[in-house]
Amino acid sequence: MAHCLFLHVTKCVLELTLLHLLCILPTHYTELYSQIKIGTGVSDTAAFKSDATFFTIADGIVQHMFIEYLFAGDKFADIVGEEDDSVVNILETPFTVDDLVVPDEFEDLVIETLAKVKALSSRIDGKAFKDMTVFVDPIDGTREFATGKGDKVTILVGYNDAAGIPQAGIIYRPLTTPHYWASGAKSEGFKDGVLDTPDEINSKGMLITDGKVSPFINSVIENSGMNMVPSLADFKRNEHKSIRRQPPANSHSYIAAATSSRLFFNMQIISLALLAAVSMMTAEAFAPSSRTTSRAAGSAALQMVVPSASSSDKPLTELCEITKEACEAVAPMLNELYSQIKIGTGVSDTAAFKSDATFFTIADGIVQHMFIEYLFAGDKFADIVGEEDDSVVNILETPFTVDDLVVPDEFEDLVIETLAKVKALSSRIDGKAFKDMTVFVDPIDGTREFATGKGDKVTILVGYNDAAGIPQAGIIYRPLTTPHYWASGAKSEGFKDGVLDTPDEINSKGMLITDGKVSPFINSVIENSGMNMVPSLASGNRVLMLVEGRAGAYIRDTGGFAKWDTSGPQAVLEAHGGVMAKLPEFLNDKSMVSYTHLKTKINSDFCKMSVGLTLSNAKDKSMFIPGLDSIVKDVHLVKEYSCLQGLVALAPTKMEAFYLNAIHSAMNNIKNESPPTYT
Repeated sequence: MAHCLFLHVTKCVLELTLLHLLCILPTHYTELYSQIKIGTGVSDTAAFKSDATFFTIADGIVQHMFIEYLFAGDKFADIVGEEDDSVVNILETPFTVDDLVVPDEFEDLVIETLAKVKALSSRIDGKAFKDMTVFVDPIDGTREFATGKGDKVTILVGYNDAAGIPQAGIIYRPLTTPHYWASGAKSEGFKDGVLDTPDEINSKGMLITDGKVSPFINSVIENSGMNMVPSLADFKRNEHKSIRRQPPANSHSYIAAATSSRLFFNMQIISLALLAAVSMMTAEAFAPSSRTTSRAAGSAALQMVVPSASSSDKPLTELCEITKEACEAVAPMLNELYSQIKIGTGVSDTAAFKSDATFFTIADGIVQHMFIEYLFAGDKFADIVGEEDDSVVNILETPFTVDDLVVPDEFEDLVIETLAKVKALSSRIDGKAFKDMTVFVDPIDGTREFATGKGDKVTILVGYNDAAGIPQAGIIYRPLTTPHYWASGAKSEGFKDGVLDTPDEINSKGMLITDGKVSPFINSVIENSGMNMVPSLASGNRVLMLVEGRAGAYIRDTGGFAKWDTSGPQAVLEAHGGVMAKLPEFLNDKSMVSYTHLKTKINSDFCKMSVGLTLSNAKDKSMFIPGLDSIVKDVHLVKEYSCLQGLVALAPTKMEAFYLNAIHSAMNNIKNESPPTYT
């Protein structure tokens, strides 16, 4: 049991590490690739092997890091590498691989990569794999590496049992954008990967080598009715095309299959995190003109996962990518704070009751502070609105504080480390592209869920809105799940992406209902439309459930939610093919009218004589009298960001005219008998 717990914890930590590395560290490994004099077969970093393949500095260094540092000690029975005869020195300068000298401009990069590899070694169980033999090919396709065909290059690691039978392994393309890969352990039912799947599966294709095709193979192809598919590098041929859902054509979705915390899964995550780290030594090859001339400038460039927004015609797409990385950066801190909540009590060192009966946590305040004061620092945006704008946060001088709450000192290093990551991302946001946009941030949507142990319902919400207050891009991110499920999108740029927790069967007839009382209007709509109730918690989580296919609709007339709950989610849902709008206009003529997401002092969507005052929407809570139905006439009585006109959100599965008409008809059939109650 303790062993399983260790694996579970290790898996969580490594998965976070993996996502972070894959997003912000892909330039190291390609640095060496970019130095190859393509097509010549001769360069400062390549020499001819006697078996007619290229032996590169990268080949030797990567294997050396794997065998001597990652797999250091006696964790495995044996380790076999293709370059076992290589003599590598990366401890004293000049660094060398056999007779080849590593150019001095790579020394800092090698040192930095080695440190990451060493850090990963301690995470491998020292007892679990004593009977296993590891086979490593540091660069499968060295000829391709040396002749500019980097998309055919793979790193291969295999774990074999005592009989020499492969039990787990990974194939990883370090020179593609993104890095495509597949891993698996059949005995544990584990398979995973990010695949470059074709538009059409070629099940009749026979992969042939780049050398001469033998008479035997020629005859097999002719007699089987198959077609020849030219290919390079041995294990590029072995990638299976059925592991993951096909990503959208304009994105690289990572849709994860649920797996338990198994032994080899743990090993694959370790291997993959390592491969991401060493792949830093190769990502700039495809854009050598962008390399900086000085090492200091180059270090900053290493943070880049995509070209800077100013050089792209899809700035919102890149803004979504940066925001996702920011969510990944704060996730470890959120998980640590979450673990400290005294579940169910409502009282702890890291939680206090909000006056509107939701929990305000230290995590809430710190995350928003990091986003608004550091990630979005300067005048990059027209305005920024956060749910916790009234919070006073100090994370510069110890003891750190959020209002009157003191951050326990054991979290101080983690806060400092997280802040550094967020600061580093800020410089990548274009300072000119978003001047007319307003950002809405909900640092922890579902604070009550956060404080009562329902962390899988918690999301981080960020939405980017145009000058008219209409959501244009956003992200919904679950930081407390394993893996982190999320969706992002920018409809105007045709961008959608995510890691989704999809159900075995799509529930297109499901209607999401809140954890509060279901209004007579919603009850009647469900009965008249033949839909089924799907319990749900937290606004952002509900919209992500629509994207995942767990329900077809989320409709509410009563309030209790605000514009930071709709900004990012609306952008995401619409990018993925759904809709979100205010209820009255849809009820009237099926019009889709958005809430206005702009910084304001009075509610811009207030409708006189139609809104009931509640504890949730009242600006002065003393004005609310329980049991008294109070219709608001004065806009100044309600909070400026409360959503006062209900909501209709439809999943992509409900966007056919038939479904729209059916839902609209069900509403109209009962609206006189059970009218909506707008609050």
